[in-house]
Amino acid sequence: MNERFQVEPWVWLLEVNVPTDPPQVVRICNGTKSLDFDSDNSGTPHTYKPTRFSFDRIRIDTEGSLPQLPLSISNVTREAAIILIEHRYLVKQPVRMILVNIGTIDNPEAKIEFKLEVKSSAVASRAVTFNLSSYSLNSVKAPVRHLSRTICDHPYGSALCGFDIDTLDPNLSTLGLCPKTEDGCTLRGDLEVAAAMTRQHPERIGLCKGLALGGQ
Repeated sequence: MNERFQVEPWVWLLEVNVPTDPPQVVRICNGTKSLDFDSDNSGTPHTYKPTRFSFDRIRIDTEGSLPQLPLSISNVTREAAIILIEHRYLVKQPVRMILVNIGTIDNPEAKIEFKLEVKSSAVASRAVTFNLSSYSLNSVKAPVRHLSRTICDHPYGSALCGFDIDTLDPNLSTLGLCPKTEDGCTLRGDLEVAAAMTRQHPERIGLCKGLALGGQ
């Protein structure tokens, strides 16, 4: 006969992003009191407020759709319902489901975590139901990058590019738009050197000279 050795209960923590201005993160748990679990970069703990919610059976159809997990939250206030309505019922917003044990609540690594998103939702008089599922692969754009032997694929001035347009070429008044070539990238490295900055170009250029030529 198997026996359970864990004395403390397990608790579900839920976290959903609300696209307000500025963005908000709503954190709730199905425990009887507020719980602090993990923290942000400044060390401020994430507090999950006690809220009544429950899961229904996972729904699977024969059309090849992703399985969906219904989540019902009870006693939703009128103000919360208005926020949902104003933000498209949080459809496509990311959701984190975290299962923790109260006995190890002080250890941010002691968790079972699921990353989902809201596929659909409905608001009733005193409850809201979300249908959650994993991220749809059908939404992924592929290929993510277009690699070339001669043309850089980094957006000009982006984090991947690394060229500080505002400082070195404000209003594009000196070099203009980048031609995405190695020669053009080298000219931007020359500007970095002239400004007593570390040369990053053309070292950061986003092209692949080692790609095979067509027909080989």
